[in-house]
Amino acid sequence: LQTTLASMPEGLDFVTFNLDESQFMQPEYIGLLANLKHSLPCTLGIELTERHGDVAVNVNELALVAAAKRYHAAGWVLCLDDVGTGANGKRLVQALDPYASEYKYAIQNVRQTLPTTQIVEEIATWRKRAKRLDKAFTLEGLANPDDLSLIQRFAPDHVKGYNFGKP
Repeated sequence: LQTTLASMPEGLDFVTFNLDESQFMQPEYIGLLANLKHSLPCTLGIELTERHGDVAVNVNELALVAAAKRYHAAGWVLCLDDVGTGANGKRLVQALDPYASEYKYAIQNVRQTLPTTQIVEEIATWRKRAKRLDKAFTLEGLANPDDLSLIQRFAPDHVKGYNFGKP
């Protein structure tokens, strides 16, 4: 992570990186990241995500909450990735809310399985929740010009997607 961040363009003030549930719950990550956090010129955020194929059914919700509490106490910015479209469902999000500062809704996770009207309803639900709880809201998976209307409609704090540039 330190090597990657050193190769990034100057002037970035905020960068997030993913930890899946098992990584997020490992206490040694907090210590390693604490040392890194103070040596970088930008703020780092952690995105709690899931590993593909590693369904979070067996993940201990209490252990995730305890880990989130530790990261929060250490001053980390916590983003809940793929809210409502992956393992970070409403129940888990509610449990992690006191420690999270951002929600990310991933259109790409549901584009092939949900009708557009339902996707729009889900985005509206998560956007309203983010506003109500004073959390940042990111809309990701904006892959084509038609998706740009979602930016105007929901005014997310951040956007991500192939429409803006490939990773």
